[in-house]
Amino acid sequence: MSFSSNAIRNCTSITITGGYPAAVRHFEDTKLPRGTKWGEDERPLYNTRSHHYRLVRGPNGAYYDVVLHSTPMLRLFKPNEDGTRELCLRAHPSITSSTFMWSVCGFGYAPLFFTTDGDEVHVPLSCYPQAGKRVGLTPQIPSGFSARVTLDADGKLIRERSAHYMPYVNVMSDEDKAVRAAWTAKLATFIDMLMLRSSYYHAAAAPRMYNGRPFRGTNYAALLGRNTYLHWDDVGEKEFAAMEKLAQLVYTQMLSSRMYESDDNIKPDRIEVKNFRANYTRVLFELMGLDSKNGKKLLGMFPTKLPRRYRFA
Repeated sequence: MSFSSNAIRNCTSITITGGYPAAVRHFEDTKLPRGTKWGEDERPLYNTRSHHYRLVRGPNGAYYDVVLHSTPMLRLFKPNEDGTRELCLRAHPSITSSTFMWSVCGFGYAPLFFTTDGDEVHVPLSCYPQAGKRVGLTPQIPSGFSARVTLDADGKLIRERSAHYMPYVNVMSDEDKAVRAAWTAKLATFIDMLMLRSSYYHAAAAPRMYNGRPFRGTNYAALLGRNTYLHWDDVGEKEFAAMEKLAQLVYTQMLSSRMYESDDNIKPDRIEVKNFRANYTRVLFELMGLDSKNGKKLLGMFPTKLPRRYRFA
């Protein structure tokens, strides 16, 4: 565990739940440290030597920023007369930033809020908000922040007064799907022929336990010697020879994976044709560029569910 992580965990927490009152209380209860690096509107969150962990008061106390180094991670605005309160959040992918987000500010990369209409929603936070587009968002998100949220007196999110950068996932476009379907039909007979030779691939395979190690990855294009798949117009003798070489490589890799899982240097039993075909087709289509996902599916504002991976428009 790093020194910075330990220091962060010992910082005073100024969280979304505590809000503006907690920030005011800490600011007023903490003396201004001596030294030229500390401004009149700054107070330490850890100790007087750690200027990089600080609370900064905005003009006339309109808001307080919880700052890591030079980056405000959380901005807490003074509550409105109607009892609502606003806050701005941002994220960053570094270990130090994520620790600071969780331990000091009390949120992660997609914090959950209950809304005034009874839903539980995510507020996904872009790690690079400067590169995003704020056009059309209401309310506007201040520069450098990933989201602006308005909460009612009960701490519930008001959708029409909140916004975040739009998340999306890459999907296959209709054009991608049409090209893939055409090649699937064209290659079906050739793949059928290769599957009939699975017993030959098993006999010729020389699996190695090390090669089946998880996350090691296999660069099939390099093993083939030359990636000819990207420029195919049709399947001729040369292309089919490459397909057959790839079939042996994929089969051997599948055996290596089974050998690793069994923790045994004995050659595993034959791979089921169904599993072999599925894995082979996946690898072949990747090499041909038929797994391209050029389309975008927007996930909408305040999604109730988020995929494991997503990007920001």
